[in-house]
Amino acid sequence: MNRSKTVFTGALYFWLLFSSAVALAAVWHHPAYRAMYCMVWGLILLWVTLIGGLSVKLRTQICSIIPASSLPPWQFFIILSTAMALLEEAVTVSMTNMAPLFGVALGRAYITASGNYFDVVSLHSVVVIVPQFVAWGRLLTRYSFSPFQVALLFGSTGMVDEALFGGPSAFLGFAQWILVYGIMVFLPATVSIARSNNRKPVKWWHYPAAVVGPIFVAVPVVLLITRLIAPHHPSIHFQPISP
Repeated sequence: MNRSKTVFTGALYFWLLFSSAVALAAVWHHPAYRAMYCMVWGLILLWVTLIGGLSVKLRTQICSIIPASSLPPWQFFIILSTAMALLEEAVTVSMTNMAPLFGVALGRAYITASGNYFDVVSLHSVVVIVPQFVAWGRLLTRYSFSPFQVALLFGSTGMVDEALFGGPSAFLGFAQWILVYGIMVFLPATVSIARSNNRKPVKWWHYPAAVVGPIFVAVPVVLLITRLIAPHHPSIHFQPISP
């Protein structure tokens, strides 16, 4: 990444660390909230710092060692992005299930809808994000977005997703959501772009469309889950966190 991209990413990362530290200090005397922010810090360290750092540092080497595939680049992007999303949820669900390690009972503090990994990915998170990966796969191989732009734009989409499901307060955590969601697609975009040819120049209106468009693509899946599947699924959902 060039200097301006590095500075911007560094600023996001610094704000994430600073805001998370302030939040943790503010709720330190409330066991449930303290445990929740400890889980957030686990996500920051494992996903954002470790996986995100490795994705940036080793992207060239990874591109060279991933074997050639007969799949079109956009399908390759979907598969790799889905794998990254599944990995990210493995981290978040692990943090949720570590509640006793942070001093509270399982279910009293959490950062996922339940402590069951398959419940989370099939009814709450990855299942909704995959259609958005499909939309981005098509965009990516048609227009000359860079991996950094893909990460920033998809991160913005993720932030809006969180606000739609969790309330406007999600915008206050913009640094967290941009980095968490952006890391899901940065490496897949890097690999897929390296295999794409004849991409068209990006116009100004492609940027807002790339943020909002994937949200509408996911609507049918959201309706299918919330109206038809989830009401009949015996999943265990946590109660709202209280001090």
